[in-house]
Amino acid sequence: MHDLRDRVVRTVYDANTMYAINASALIRTVRFAARYGFDIDAATTTAIADNMHYCRETISGAMNNYYICKGFGDGCVRRTYQYYKQYGIADYFMLGLKGYIGTDAYEEPMLKALDYIESKTKVTLELAMSAMYLPVMKARLADKERTLETITAVWDELETTSGQKEVYEINDYYMERTAMLNIWYVYFALTGSSLSTEALENLKQNSYYAKGELLVEAYQ
Repeated sequence: MHDLRDRVVRTVYDANTMYAINASALIRTVRFAARYGFDIDAATTTAIADNMHYCRETISGAMNNYYICKGFGDGCVRRTYQYYKQYGIADYFMLGLKGYIGTDAYEEPMLKALDYIESKTKVTLELAMSAMYLPVMKARLADKERTLETITAVWDELETTSGQKEVYEINDYYMERTAMLNIWYVYFALTGSSLSTEALENLKQNSYYAKGELLVEAYQ
């Protein structure tokens, strides 16, 4: 009761023992702290850092999506990102953002975009991921044609070379991936050269048009 009053998360049993046996508890510690805006006590924080390697060794496949990605659909996507960065989860599982995480040039516009999106709608996982990885995709597509085929190829290359594919390659990721690619396609179409009336009407037939349009607004 005191911990609830003081908004503190700690493990019931010794954290080092618990995390070694059940690495998913480590992810849940950070995810629930982020969801409710709680602090994590000092001993548990140390145990998180010391036992993070168990996550990569024991959590894989569909459990990655459930334990790690689920936080971005909890209605606190900005705070989830910040907690994941603070406690090292982002470095282990958001490998496509290596070199971006922690930099002002990336985080200031990205967090502003997440705030905007969250103010407009319930943030789904694909929308959160589209916003977080957009700056990386923009950089990689800077000198390339922004067709759906090219966007797909660039994302595939980023996933493969960074190790992100190993994290996200799960059965239920297919739909998330399709959504992300189409959201980016709409974004780049709307922010590229002027569209004709006919081209715009055709683009609006894309089932992810509204989310792509929201991403444009978020990054303005």
